[in-house]
Amino acid sequence: MNLKQNDKVYKIFMETRKIPCPFCCGKSKFPIKGANGENKEVNCPKCQGTGTKAAYNSVFKIIEGFVAGVECGNGSSVVLHHITFPENRQHIYIEIKDDYKQYIFITKEETQKELDRLKQEQRQQTIELIEELKRDIEEQAHVD
Repeated sequence: MNLKQNDKVYKIFMETRKIPCPFCCGKSKFPIKGANGENKEVNCPKCQGTGTKAAYNSVFKIIEGFVAGVECGNGSSVVLHHITFPENRQHIYIEIKDDYKQYIFITKEETQKELDRLKQEQRQQTIELIEELKRDIEEQAHVD
């Protein structure tokens, strides 16, 4: 990847959102009556009082950036690229090697291809999560 200053680049940005615990509906606590009739609250046994599921929901989108600068290390062959993504105010300095091709893309088309792959992977994970949530709800119905 031979990038020059002001070249456009693309990156897939991932925004992560927590999923509420289906057992406590995200409230993290359950009201119970103690042995002597007093009202108490206990942490949810499924989420340990966090109110969220261990899984997260990720939303992907393509963001455009540009090469703000190219620097050579002091006498070394390492070339650092300063890449800026104005949309999320992110600045990164990276040495672009083959393993970085999955993070920084030259064309919007190759970025879209990777985004489509990630979305397909996410759909499969969502199906698995829904199945797990169904099992949790069935367990909760048996507890009630």
